[in-house]
Amino acid sequence: VVDMLARRLGATLDHHAIVGTGVQGEDLQGLNSLTKDAHGINEVVATAVDADVLLDAIHSMHPSLLNGAEFLVSRATYNAISKLKDASGQYILKLERSVAPEAPQYRAFGFPVNVSNDVPDNRIFFVNINHAFATLIKKGTQLVRISNDTQNALRGTHTFVIDAYVDFRLRDPQAVVAVKIGE
Repeated sequence: VVDMLARRLGATLDHHAIVGTGVQGEDLQGLNSLTKDAHGINEVVATAVDADVLLDAIHSMHPSLLNGAEFLVSRATYNAISKLKDASGQYILKLERSVAPEAPQYRAFGFPVNVSNDVPDNRIFFVNINHAFATLIKKGTQLVRISNDTQNALRGTHTFVIDAYVDFRLRDPQAVVAVKIGE
């Protein structure tokens, strides 16, 4: 139960890191809520997904922030990237296997490409999460087991609640590049 709740908490935080509206006191500040004008992030505008767009995103980020950067894309955009080839006819997306017991990682130009259902089809994010956001965990995450209340006692069940106070905000706008496709 603890493992399942921890995975769900992680998935929820990942979801809000992308789609959060950033409304103070209501939601986490997500990548979709960031703009060039309001937050100073880098933006690249493209008519379609191609190798040059990915390179433009990489070149838009300061070189000191490239170590740890990754692409976040939707499934449809990932499928489009997987078909891209360079000038010599080699696919841009390469599968890199690790000798360590880690899952294989797809990379484009050496940077991880991660798929998220929360990224819109008309966006690609090239981001160094560790530098981009500051995270606040006000108190430690707590797991509470409730079993001695009336409803649980009558049913013979237990309720598990995971409790955490988490917030994150943009710290370094230069660590985020938003690619807008077809806009």
